[in-house]
Amino acid sequence: MPKDSRSIWNPGLQRAVLVGLGGFLRPLARFLLRAGIGYREFADISKAAFISVAADEHGVRGRPASLSRISAVTGIGRKDVARIHKSDLAQLEAKFWASELNPLTQILHFWHSDPEYSVDGVPRVLDFMAGEHSFAGLVSRYGGNIPPGLARSELERCGAIEAVAGDCLRAVRRQYTPTEVDVEFVRSMIFSLKNLASTLAHNAVVISREGPQTPNGRLERYAWSARISESSVRDFKALSEQKAEELLHQLDEWIGEREQEDLAQGLISAQEQHKICGLGVYHFEGDA
Repeated sequence: MPKDSRSIWNPGLQRAVLVGLGGFLRPLARFLLRAGIGYREFADISKAAFISVAADEHGVRGRPASLSRISAVTGIGRKDVARIHKSDLAQLEAKFWASELNPLTQILHFWHSDPEYSVDGVPRVLDFMAGEHSFAGLVSRYGGNIPPGLARSELERCGAIEAVAGDCLRAVRRQYTPTEVDVEFVRSMIFSLKNLASTLAHNAVVISREGPQTPNGRLERYAWSARISESSVRDFKALSEQKAEELLHQLDEWIGEREQEDLAQGLISAQEQHKICGLGVYHFEGDA
C-alpha cells in the first residue's frame, strides 16, 4: 500500500474504503461489460487517473511530480507510469469534456432563460428558420456545431419540444434526456458520477482537516428507507420525481436569471468557460 504524508486515511479507514469500493464498482462493472469494456481497458484508465492526480498534487515546491515520485505515491510501476504518462488519454478526456453540458441541454436551458427567446422564463414559440429569433438561430448561438435539423429531430424524438402551427416549435421540457444508450447517454452518466465523486472526496478532505462542522463542505444528502412496501416504493418514486422536478425547475430559473445578470454586469463572458456549480438529484432502489 503506497504511503504519503498528505494521506487523510488511517488503516481502518483504508479498509473501509476498499471494501466499500466493491459496492460502488459492481454496478459500474456491469455497465462496462455490457458496453464491451473489459478489465484491461478499465485498469489503464484507472492507472491514468491515479497518475494524473499524483502528477498534479504530489509534486515538490509547486512543480509536477517526477515519474519516480508518481510511482512511489501510486504504487504503479515506473515503466507503466512512463507509458501511460506519454499516452493521449488526457487529451482524449479533455476533448470528451470540451463541453460538459450536452448541446441539446444548453439549447433548452437558454430557450427558457435568454430574454431573446423567452419572456419571464417562459420560452417563446419559435419559427424553425424564419424571423429575428428562430429555432435555427437559437441552435447556432448555443448548440455548437450541431445542425438545426438534427437538433429539432432529436428534441422532438425525446419529447422536449413539439411542432405547432406552421413551421413553429414549442419547448415543453427544460431538460434533454437521451432515449438510448449512446455517447450522449454516457456523457450524462459520467457527468453525474464525476460530480458526485468529486463532492464526496471534497467533503472527506475538508472534514478531515476542519472537522464535521466545517462551512466549506458541499451539500450531499439523501432520504431512504428499507422498511416500506413495494406499493409505497412506487408512491415514493412518483412523489420524489414530482418534488425533484419542482426544485430543479426553480433552480434552473434562478441559474438562468443569474447568468443574464452576470453577463450584463460584465462579470462573465459568453465566450469563456467559467467555474461550474450545480445540484444533481437521483432516485435509487435495490435489495437491502
